[in-house]
Amino acid sequence: MNIIVCIKQTPLTDKVEFDSNGNLERDNIESGINPFDEYALEEALKIKDNNPETVISALTMGPPNAGEILRYAISKGCNDGYLLSDILLKGSDTLATSYALAKAIEKINSITKSSLIICGMGSNDSDTGHIASQLAVHLNFPNISLSSKVLSLNENSIILEKKGGQNIEKLEMELPAVISFEKNINCPRLASIKGRLKSGAFKPVIWTIYDIDCEQKKIGIEGSPTFVSECFSPAKKSKTSSIIAGANIEEKAENTAKILKELNFI
Repeated sequence: MNIIVCIKQTPLTDKVEFDSNGNLERDNIESGINPFDEYALEEALKIKDNNPETVISALTMGPPNAGEILRYAISKGCNDGYLLSDILLKGSDTLATSYALAKAIEKINSITKSSLIICGMGSNDSDTGHIASQLAVHLNFPNISLSSKVLSLNENSIILEKKGGQNIEKLEMELPAVISFEKNINCPRLASIKGRLKSGAFKPVIWTIYDIDCEQKKIGIEGSPTFVSECFSPAKKSKTSSIIAGANIEEKAENTAKILKELNFI
C-alpha cells in the first residue's frame, strides 16, 4: 500500500511579518512541521508498522527551506518526500493550495498509485481545516475528516472511528480516499538514530508548477478567491468585574436578572 501524507511548514514563533498583500513572510522566521500534522504522520507510520511493505511519501508546498520538514518526516520513517516550490504559488489560499497539491498527488500517482491521502486537521498559522476536503473534491476521492482511529484497513477499503458530539461513529470508505485526523489521538514517535542518519543524506524531489502541469490562473493570488485585507493584533480591553449582592441565592439570581435586563441581554 502507498500513502501520501500532506504536511506543512509553519512558524515556531508568534513574531511573524506580512508583506503588502497580507501574505506571511516565511523566509526569515524559524519554522517547523505544523503540530497538527504530527498526528497525521504518526497514523500513517502506525499503518506501516502493521504493514511493513507500505510506502509513505511526504508532500509539502512552500519555499525551498520547507524541505527541512520533509527530512524530518524521513527521520520518522517516511520513504520519500516531495517539495512543491515555486514563487508563482505565493499568496495561494486554501483553494489554490489544494489544487496545486492535488496536481502534485496526480503526478506521484502517475509513478506509483496511492491508496490513502492523509492530512492533519488544520494548520496552526491559518487554522481553516479546508485542505483535506478540497483535495478530495479535486481528486474525486471520498473523504472523511477529523477521524480519531483506524479500525481496519485492506487494499479496497478502510474503516475509521469518528467522534460526533456524544457519539462515536464507525465509518467505512472505499479506497483511494482522503482522510484527516484529529489532534491528540496518538503520541508521535521520536526519530530513530537510523532515521536521523537517513534524513541527513536525503534530498527531496522538488517540483515547480510546470512539473505538475498546473494552470497558472488557478494558483497564487490570481487563483485565490479569498484574500487577507488586513492583519493586526486585537486591542487589549481592560477587564472589569463586580460582585452581585444578595442575602441568598434567590436574591442574587433576581439581582442578576435585573442587571441583564438593564443591559438588554434578556
